[in-house]
Amino acid sequence: MARETKELSFVQHLWREDEASRLDCLNRLVYRSNKLGQDLTLTNTGGGNTSSKLTERDPLTEESVQVLWVKGSGGDLRTATRGSFASLYLDKIRRNMRSHFRENP
Repeated sequence: MARETKELSFVQHLWREDEASRLDCLNRLVYRSNKLGQDLTLTNTGGGNTSSKLTERDPLTEESVQVLWVKGSGGDLRTATRGSFASLYLDKIRRNMRSHFRENP
């Protein structure tokens, strides 16, 4: 089935599936962030936040874990690289949050 592409009135359609499809999950997040940052109708120069929850292999245990990759404020989306993203183990965050709320009702 052919996919229909709509014309957008204000937002630029910068995504190129042929480019994105060749990338691994984290590099797709970087690509998406760069494309969002290039459209100044969406993002202020020098800022913007993006994130994605990805399943990764823990380098120490070899187990599959959920990792939240976050590009926070203070860096430009259109020039973000893999190094612009912090990685957070979701199971540890959830465990710490549950513990915190049990101790501080």
